[in-house]
Amino acid sequence: MIDSKELHPTTREALHAAGWSPERRVATHRWHTLLTGDGYIWSDIIQKFLTNLGGLSILPARSQEAVFGSSTLETDPSLVIGEYERIREREKIIGEALCPIGEWGGESILLLAPSGRVYSETTYHVLLLGQTPTEALDVIVRAHRYPELVQGSVWWNK
Repeated sequence: MIDSKELHPTTREALHAAGWSPERRVATHRWHTLLTGDGYIWSDIIQKFLTNLGGLSILPARSQEAVFGSSTLETDPSLVIGEYERIREREKIIGEALCPIGEWGGESILLLAPSGRVYSETTYHVLLLGQTPTEALDVIVRAHRYPELVQGSVWWNK
């Protein structure tokens, strides 16, 4: 799912520190049952992402290049079960199916679309973190650029 060669060295280091490797594989049956039971569509990209990255706590890097204070990413979709109706409303705005893949900073739901785009969602906004999971992980870990505001408001875009 994630090509180590495509990762920025800082992001690669953070993923390795969290226990990730390109060969890492974890069982996803529990998440599949929870997500489909909640109404989400289980796709190939969800399967690949969670098989390789599921169950990790990824800490952001501390760097002078950071433009915002990032937080820990928990790649465990069971942390955000129960938000299906709210996410369905976000799907209408974005125009594609979304499935939770984890929680960012204890308040933001991380969502993966079949296109590979990764979004962050809270009550107040929807942010596009990256066109691919690799790009999104880079933004979360390095915080080197602001995510793109899709809907709502954020402090840096007023």
